[in-house]
Amino acid sequence: LGQVWGEAVGPAAVACTVMPLAMWSVGTMFCSTDAELVGAMPAAMLQYSAAAAKLAMAGGLPAALPACLGLGLHLALCLPLPLGGETDANPFFMAVWRWYRRWTNLLSEPVSGFGDDD
Repeated sequence: LGQVWGEAVGPAAVACTVMPLAMWSVGTMFCSTDAELVGAMPAAMLQYSAAAAKLAMAGGLPAALPACLGLGLHLALCLPLPLGGETDANPFFMAVWRWYRRWTNLLSEPVSGFGDDD
């Protein structure tokens, strides 16, 4: 951040980088329903993925570890937790489970016109 700030377009670059992240962070803090939290999670994972890639290229793998840890923690939200308990209470797992069920139902339905003997 300090190196970018010293360049000619540094303040503009910092504003273009920090402002969207700040707006997203404040919006995520005020999520109050399960649907809002589930909807905000892909943006968080995309942010952590992009940050990890950028930090890995700029500073090596040790610099990317915090972003990878954040991504891993967000992915852990999709696990069927609590183990052995009611997984229906975890909105992230239920969103992934509904997506999986929709796809398996779609792929298990026969396609008309292919392989018909008529």
